[in-house]
Amino acid sequence: MDLKNSDTRLFLAEKSEPDGADGRDRKSEKKPRAYLMYCVMTLSVMLLTLAFAATELFAVFFSDVYPERFVMSKLFGAEAESGKNFFELMLEQSFCDLSFGGKPTAPPETTVPPVPPESSVLPEDTAMPDTSVPPETTEKPQETVPDVPPAPPDGMMPVIGMDLSLSHFGLDYIHNTSAKSPDMSSLAGISLSTDLSKIYPSDAPLVLIVHTHGTEAYSDPAAPWYDPEREVARSSDKNQNVVHIGRLMADILNENGISTIHCDVMHDAESYSGSYERSAETVKKYLSQYPSIKYIIDVHRDAVVKSSGELVGAVCETELGRCAQIMAVIGTGESAGIDTGYTENLALAQRLRERLNGIAENLSRPTCLRPSAYNQQYGAFSILLEMGAAGNSLAEAELAARYAAEALCDIIKGK
Repeated sequence: MDLKNSDTRLFLAEKSEPDGADGRDRKSEKKPRAYLMYCVMTLSVMLLTLAFAATELFAVFFSDVYPERFVMSKLFGAEAESGKNFFELMLEQSFCDLSFGGKPTAPPETTVPPVPPESSVLPEDTAMPDTSVPPETTEKPQETVPDVPPAPPDGMMPVIGMDLSLSHFGLDYIHNTSAKSPDMSSLAGISLSTDLSKIYPSDAPLVLIVHTHGTEAYSDPAAPWYDPEREVARSSDKNQNVVHIGRLMADILNENGISTIHCDVMHDAESYSGSYERSAETVKKYLSQYPSIKYIIDVHRDAVVKSSGELVGAVCETELGRCAQIMAVIGTGESAGIDTGYTENLALAQRLRERLNGIAENLSRPTCLRPSAYNQQYGAFSILLEMGAAGNSLAEAELAARYAAEALCDIIKGK
């Protein structure tokens, strides 16, 4: 490269200065300094890009939201759908623009209406429009105002809806944090229906619904933000928390001929600590009084907060409207040294997910398999159901209760 040609230089030429008393050529010192400055700037951009990527990856992989879904979109936005791999996108983001001004954006594509085929024959009643003078009109053009959500008050964080179904991974996908490796193909052979008519009276209870964390509640849809410094979505009002959701499920099960007991005790009312021990005593009391109980359903609601602070509501659209997504949690008991018989419980969870996603594609989130017990060692078929999350509204959870109860009716009856 000819550095004497000013059109090919990396930086603007500097004025030449006469040699100093020491006889050194000042102009010859500027060239390596300019080159060194260019190298330093390039290295700085690369280091900043790598630091940004590392920060984003840490935030995504250690967030409460499933990382498989959001890694690429979190780092690269809409360009993650371009089909390029991670390294191609990273190189583009690193070296496309060294001015720190961001990547250049292409102008929006304009859709050109198709040109109709030419024809020399017009219908007899068709008159050619006069395009020389535009038609007069008194109407003013309407301005399109973008729908911008209001900014939350100081110190508050937004409440957002998200699809957490991960349905593209298939119905057999489970979020497994236990040391167990269940054979998913064998679960379909487990019979889940129960006919106790030859053993117990026809009105003998078959299902028990309890609430270990009965004060778990939902968000107010009229206030799309929350205070991260305060307790989130809890209430002792049994018409506003998950006790209400369990009551709706029990009513539907009973209406369909499946005798169900609903215990409305909020076992976390006095203290969140020890709530599972208290609910275990309740379960054992009912089982000793009603040995016909085979299904134990502990109704909760989940809490999902993104690493950036937004409170998440797990939502999907159904033919009856916007609905909270449902997630089953199954415990293996290994962390407590307890055999929960998790295989049968997992079979119930997977059958329920299949039924729910048959109603609406994204109605069920993946089953969670965890090493805790959740009192699931007491019933033949025990399951913990997360009916939506803290960011959902009560109305969304009510619709989820209807769908879950109807699906359980079909499973218990063997339909």
